Amino acid sequence: MSSQLRSRSVSRTRVIKKSDLFPSGESLDPTALLADLLDNVKNLDAPLAVKVTDGENEVTYLLSVFLSKEYEVSGGKVRFGFKKLNVEHLRASISFDIYIESD
Repeated sequence: MSSQLRSRSVSRTRVIKKSDLFPSGESLDPTALLADLLDNVKNLDAPLAVKVTDGENEVTYLLSVFLSKEYEVSGGKVRFGFKKLNVEHLRASISFDIYIESD
């Protein structure tokens, strides 16, 4: 079985937006981060996982949960709960797991 990888780059200004929710005044826009992929997803409630990493730390969310929140950006870092990831090295992927059981 093979997987397909399609990388793309986006500018910081495309995925970071002004926000009144946070003291820093900026937040990561998860919909903008995944925009090209979301055009091809028919059901956002499918059990798809979103993994976000900066090469050192990573977080994983269900797609529907990831899209329903905003994440504060401050000092070049994005806060995901207790973890902070470097904005400059941020990478996101969508995946799913299939388990095949023997009959």
